[in-house]
Amino acid sequence: MKKFPICFWNYATFDQMGENPVKDWVDAGFTMALSPVFRSGIDKPERMVKLLDECLENNISVIIDDIRCKLDGVLEDEENYRKNFAEMLRQFGDHKAVYGFYVADEPKGDKMSAAMKAIKIQKELAPEKEPFINFNPYYDGNEASLGGVDFETWAHGFIEKSGIKQFSYDAYDQLNPDDATHRGINFYYMNLFKYTAAAKRENLPLWVTNLAVGHFRFRCPTEDDLRWQLNTTVASGANGAWWFFLYLRFPRINYRLAPIDECGRRTENYERLARIQNIFGHQFGELFTNLIHDETYHTGLSFGGYPLLSYKTHKYLKEVESKNGMPGLVSFFHTREKDIYMAFVNNSQTESDCFKFTFTKNVKEIYRVVYGLTPEKTVLTEKDKDYPVIKTVNGSFEVNCLKNDNANNCYSNNGEFHNEAWLAPGQMEVYRLVTE
Repeated sequence: MKKFPICFWNYATFDQMGENPVKDWVDAGFTMALSPVFRSGIDKPERMVKLLDECLENNISVIIDDIRCKLDGVLEDEENYRKNFAEMLRQFGDHKAVYGFYVADEPKGDKMSAAMKAIKIQKELAPEKEPFINFNPYYDGNEASLGGVDFETWAHGFIEKSGIKQFSYDAYDQLNPDDATHRGINFYYMNLFKYTAAAKRENLPLWVTNLAVGHFRFRCPTEDDLRWQLNTTVASGANGAWWFFLYLRFPRINYRLAPIDECGRRTENYERLARIQNIFGHQFGELFTNLIHDETYHTGLSFGGYPLLSYKTHKYLKEVESKNGMPGLVSFFHTREKDIYMAFVNNSQTESDCFKFTFTKNVKEIYRVVYGLTPEKTVLTEKDKDYPVIKTVNGSFEVNCLKNDNANNCYSNNGEFHNEAWLAPGQMEVYRLVTE
């Protein structure tokens, strides 16, 4: 089974992670990990190898965080960087759990060239592994940090010159206090819009870092906040989700309620994060590794430059109605086998609502992606035994909405399908559409 990449920023040393960190990662539903900081000459290589062995046993891929991989070494002495990186490869590079190596986070304009050089050296010495670099969110007018060029020119140039195989950035303003202009949410979606478009143009997967810890003016995320961030990111076309961060480690300014606190204990936000990630992974994780994003619209209210879905203009979706005026997000995907999927998210961070979908006559059947059932439990009830839950080749469990999903008030009228969904803040439903 393929797993959707869900990772976290670590920052901890081996001693700061507790006795069984891999169990914490598995229980929380992570499928990828940034390793603890490895300090050559201080930490024993055997500790990293043991950690990698445990990750391999649990099907978790690892990005190695080792000072010998970071771009600062290139700035100091390029040849010595090669030597140190090669030494690190001899210790860890061949391990099957290793996805790649951490190069830099949020490099500014003057470090972009060093980052590209470090990535090229890593690809030269370890072509089967992937360097990892994460970028700042884009702010209107911050072209100076991109070397004086516009965002699209910078993105294309960096990707082409460095040869990176995934695009990654972070943005947290969505958890700032909301205002009448929805400034933080607009900033969040503006970045999703720009980065997903750039990743598409370059045919690269996009990884997005969202916020799991309160600090500065950012609130401590609720379960609704965590669900909203994960599902809106994925539904907007991101191919991987990261969280800042997992371990608090020690008290620092107003950082608080990290999933694992400064005492090394799982907090309520660990339990919240574990719940939404495990539900997502079980219901949607494998499916979204097979989906190719086509387009995203907002309904009711548009944020960040996304187009607003218009009445009777889409090929498959005629209208979305919200009972209480909440905004929505709707995206369309396809698979390599040309199956068509629609994802819908309640785009309110705070309010539940009922959304009604009216499809066009181009849609002939609707299947809802449900929480995966075991093979022995593929019949919902005795009366529905003629319409079982089916497992598709795309990795999802689905039910025919018209025939055995009547709780969502699905019906057909004059050749048009109508369906409803009550959704919590950030909750997502996904449908497979059978079309002409």
